[in-house]
Amino acid sequence: GGPATQEALASGAIDVSTIAPAAAALAIAKGVQEKIVAMSVPPTPAGWYVLVPVSSPIKTMADLNGKTVGVTQKGSLTDFWVQQAAKKAGITVQSIPLGAAAVMPALKAKQVDAAILWPTFSYKGLVDGDFRSIDDLGATMESSVSEGWAATNELIQKRPAILHRWLEANAKAIAYMQAHEDWSIKFLKDYFDEKNERVIKMVFDNFIVHINPDGVMKPEWIKTSLELAASSGSKEKLVPEQIFSNEFTPIKVN
Repeated sequence: GGPATQEALASGAIDVSTIAPAAAALAIAKGVQEKIVAMSVPPTPAGWYVLVPVSSPIKTMADLNGKTVGVTQKGSLTDFWVQQAAKKAGITVQSIPLGAAAVMPALKAKQVDAAILWPTFSYKGLVDGDFRSIDDLGATMESSVSEGWAATNELIQKRPAILHRWLEANAKAIAYMQAHEDWSIKFLKDYFDEKNERVIKMVFDNFIVHINPDGVMKPEWIKTSLELAASSGSKEKLVPEQIFSNEFTPIKVN
């Protein structure tokens, strides 16, 4: 989950990680030496849904007012997005941290009223008929840098060539996956241990093909990210240059 990953990055246990800007801003304000250097996901939160059991009386986000929503961890990207969805709907909800492995089982058991699930798991819940969506964030949220590749300042400043090569290898992999659908679907089926090809096809069509391999972070996306972080209650008043670096983008794909 996001908080544990951020802790690993801050401690130097890892060099690069996907991080939500709000989490990065909080860490940087506390003195952690890191920056987001490239986009790692599509600019809109494709594949993210607020889901309820099919038998739930909840039909819309308005019906969720005051109720519980399962997330992985407090301060995680799942928590961030559910609070954004609630704010956009003009409601308040209670985030319940369950751990990644427990979100779907808890929703099936109706231990929470709703849950926010990420690509693969959200698609699986919809295809299997266990859940239905009351908010498709990919359709309702503005473009932003919802998650990016963050690197330690140690790597950025002292080993930039290595970071460049890593980002280029990652971009090449994404471009290859986008150009080779059959290969990608087989790989993703194995990776996620998911036998239902419809689920993996949705991951490919709605998520993989919308990632920009060049990693470019547009200024307006960065602005939206900081506004979203502020609206989530973040007290950190950092400027984009303290959180983001465009030194490594656009990433060479070929």
